[in-house]
Amino acid sequence: MPAQPPKGLPMFLAQGMDDTVVLARTNILLNQQWCAAGVTIESLWLPGVNHQDTSAVAGPEVIEWATARFGGAPAPSDCAYPPPSLPGIQDG
Repeated sequence: MPAQPPKGLPMFLAQGMDDTVVLARTNILLNQQWCAAGVTIESLWLPGVNHQDTSAVAGPEVIEWATARFGGAPAPSDCAYPPPSLPGIQDG
C-alpha cells in the first residue's frame, strides 16, 4: 500500500469496480486505513468500470475536484460513508 499522505494533503481516489489490474479490494482497504488515520479523502467507486476505462469515466469529476482545490475550496471527505462491500473485507 502507498504511504499515508502528509497531514492536510487532500486526496481523490477513483476506482473501477471491475478493474482486474488495480483491484478494488486494495483501494477499499486503503480508503478504510486512510479514513481511520484522519486523511481527507473523496472516493469515487465506479461499478462496472474496468482499468482501461476508469480515467475516462472519472476524468470529469477529477478535473472538477482539482479545480475546486486550486480555487481555494476546502476538500470534501466522504469518510463518513462506508466504501462498497466486497466479500472478505470488514469495515474499519
